[in-house]
Amino acid sequence: MHSHARALQTPPISTFLCTWSGANTDKVDHIRLLGNNTFGFEDLANGGDKDYNDIIVKANLTLV
Repeated sequence: MHSHARALQTPPISTFLCTWSGANTDKVDHIRLLGNNTFGFEDLANGGDKDYNDIIVKANLTLV
């Protein structure tokens, strides 16, 4: 006799993450300064795995 697992289906969840942790529904900071104008983002609720490498953005700013 074979057992078959059914996939658990959940509706998509829409989440807006803000730089101010107080505005996030989970009250967690999802953006961290990694160094020299480089920012790491955590994309999962409650800080996820807290590696802040889901998206990394480096800003190069020049005054003109």
